[in-house]
This record gives sequence, C-alpha cells and structure tokens, in this order.
Amino acid sequence: MSVDFRVEHPDDATHADEQSQLSDRLEAIVMLAIAVILIIGFLIH
Repeated sequence: MSVDFRVEHPDDATHADEQSQLSDRLEAIVMLAIAVILIIGFLIH
C-alpha cells in the first residue's frame, strides 16, 4: 500500500531529492571548511 501511495504522490520523491541535494551540499561545505582549517593550521605552525 505504501508503494501505491508513493506512486500517487510524486511530491514525496521531489522532496527527498531536494533533501539529498542539501545533504550533498552540506557535506561539500564541511569538507571545504576542514580543508581551510587544516591549511590555516599548517600556515600558522
């Protein structure tokens, strides 16, 4: 029944895609932040 419900309401899939894109962006931002912190740390020391 849940499968039929998802098929009838594609909005749920679009919201899931948006959340996955946001999570990917957050992961990229975190990786960039860590890289910047490491570079600054090496420059200071």
